[in-house]
Amino acid sequence: LFPYTTLFRSARRFDALMLDALADPSTSLAAFGYRLAPGARGGGLWASAVEAGARSRAAWLELPWGDQGLSLTTATLRRLGGVKAVPLLEDVDLVLRARAAGRVRVLAADAETSPRRFDA
Repeated sequence: LFPYTTLFRSARRFDALMLDALADPSTSLAAFGYRLAPGARGGGLWASAVEAGARSRAAWLELPWGDQGLSLTTATLRRLGGVKAVPLLEDVDLVLRARAAGRVRVLAADAETSPRRFDA
């Protein structure tokens, strides 16, 4: 997880969700849902729009963001050639390669991330 992202509820529940998803051989990568922590500039409507966009992108395009707790097995990471040394969007690069290799699953639990990157 990114240092500004947290998982809620019990860690055991999150572990079980992730392990169950990755146990499916058709799943190459799993990620949590997306939620912004309170305190975003622009308030609730703006934050809701960002969250809805991120959720739609992850669900329909199988393209979650890195701060959604991307997870994959070591074997899958090796098969994909690891995380590429690119200056920006290495998470997108990894997800695109994982999506080409199998299913990207978005789990029924949220990772909450800081809205600071949107506060420009």
